[in-house]
Amino acid sequence: MLSKNFIFLIFLSFCYFSLIAQENRNSQQPVQFKNNGKAIIALVSGKPVFQYNYKTLNPPQDKPSYYRRSGFIHPAYTPSGDTITEGFPEQHTHHHGIFSAWVHTEFNNHEVDFWNQQKQSGTVIFDSILSVKAGENYGELKTRQLHLAIIEGDTIPVLKEDWIIRVYNSGKPFIWDIKIIQQNIASNDLNIKKYHYGGFAVRGRDEWNKPKVAFSDEEYIDFETSQGLSRVPANHTFPEWISMYGKINNKFMNISVIPRNDENSLQDAVRIHPEMPYFCFTPIINKGIILSPGETLERSYRIITSNKPIDEKEMQEYLDNF
Repeated sequence: MLSKNFIFLIFLSFCYFSLIAQENRNSQQPVQFKNNGKAIIALVSGKPVFQYNYKTLNPPQDKPSYYRRSGFIHPAYTPSGDTITEGFPEQHTHHHGIFSAWVHTEFNNHEVDFWNQQKQSGTVIFDSILSVKAGENYGELKTRQLHLAIIEGDTIPVLKEDWIIRVYNSGKPFIWDIKIIQQNIASNDLNIKKYHYGGFAVRGRDEWNKPKVAFSDEEYIDFETSQGLSRVPANHTFPEWISMYGKINNKFMNISVIPRNDENSLQDAVRIHPEMPYFCFTPIINKGIILSPGETLERSYRIITSNKPIDEKEMQEYLDNF
């Protein structure tokens, strides 16, 4: 008869080799996630798609410390390996790659701005990695951020924000979806007031942040929406998609975002800055939102990066499959 200790050793060996086998299977999957001790990097066939920063990153030395940030995506890459986002831009250093925050809110009878960190009334931080899953057709990363109100010296968690990021096995272009689920975890209402920006944002490279007259054929930026509108006329419209694209050092790169605007969700307008390489999708340009304790708000977006223009037919396919 086998002893209990022997049986237990067999059980431990089985668990160990099962874990090794699982790790090997994950390492062979086309869509993987790599942890470098500071961030989770999404990979498709070994090429980086984006980096989710869970460690707090500090701004450049010439910038105040209140700009430090965690819980955001930067860099986001094109399939050729080019970085298309900016993490701590020279101007508007409170823009952080791909991020989510509200601007004009009221909480506990105080004005709280989670977006503009220089006001020091609010910010967003990383909380936890909920799950990481490699896969053949897609991989999935789930993270949690906290939106903090800073009131009279107290730091109060107001929103729990979960990101469910699904990265598809697509090399050219890169395609990934992000679902944002925000829940009021405080004991008071959060009044997200009507405002002209705030929500899910994308900040482009600093090389694109200069007057239009200064651009050459080797370096330029432009915007286009599903309605055929460019930067200024597209502002505060409700497109099915938007693309921000251009050249840096004569290399073309593009990032497109599709909001999930269906009958069961809030309608997202696009806010495009008139000068900077930045846009956001926001549902509050016409009416605010009140989140009572325990209530949730969900929004979803598809992100596409490429090194060539994406025509309307392609975009329609990505939209139809979203």
